[in-house]
Amino acid sequence: MAYVILLGLISAGCGVRFRDSPVQSELLVSLSPTSPAESNLVRLELTYRRFYPVPIALTCSLLRSDGREAIPSLRLTIPASDTTATPSTASDAILPVRFSDVPPGNYIARCATDRAADAVSTPVSV
Repeated sequence: MAYVILLGLISAGCGVRFRDSPVQSELLVSLSPTSPAESNLVRLELTYRRFYPVPIALTCSLLRSDGREAIPSLRLTIPASDTTATPSTASDAILPVRFSDVPPGNYIARCATDRAADAVSTPVSV
């Protein structure tokens, strides 16, 4: 009987709630349009944290609503940091991202490293 009561108290969590929290990248901060898209050109700024001592490869894509690529993806590289910062003390830096020959439409611009957790995206209209 005591086991059942103890199990009930543990399962109640004593006020602690467990739930999924959004995964946030420690490297990529945001992806933002720098100006309205014009003449089939999309310009974005990728904000990232400067602390990795090695270059980091990225893939940036313009995705249609069905998840397919609208145009070929871009391969970019975040340069190695020359500081000894940690993720919590690192400063932000900006990497320009530019897509050209984009057909008119609504897209999701997405940049990601090879790690699934390191990705940012934003809606874009051309």
